[in-house]
Amino acid sequence: MARQRLVSPTTPGAARQFRESVRRQAPTAVVSVNADYAVQQHEATLLCDASAKGAKVTLPRAATQEGRVINVKKTDATTNQVLIKTYHGETIGGNIGVILQTAETGVTIQSDGKRWFVVNQNFT
Repeated sequence: MARQRLVSPTTPGAARQFRESVRRQAPTAVVSVNADYAVQQHEATLLCDASAKGAKVTLPRAATQEGRVINVKKTDATTNQVLIKTYHGETIGGNIGVILQTAETGVTIQSDGKRWFVVNQNFT
């Protein structure tokens, strides 16, 4: 088993190292998107404006994201769709994707390390 190095609050750079560790463990960024987009490691919530044209949101590989939670919300009032899709053949609750079609609809998706699941949805 690898030894873990303990960092004291007085160690130079300890605060920065701690912040980086927390950031890697718990994505928190809220991002506004208006085109096709691949979710990045630090992002937790995507606010999607599909008014110009439909948008595709691509999730990262479920196998590398165990426990990760991602929120996606459609913010515009057009009939253009936001398609949430997976990485090459993975599924979201057994489906190839999730479609958000009306304004203010959203979904929360979580990975178990093998696939993605819808854990909460708001389809109005």
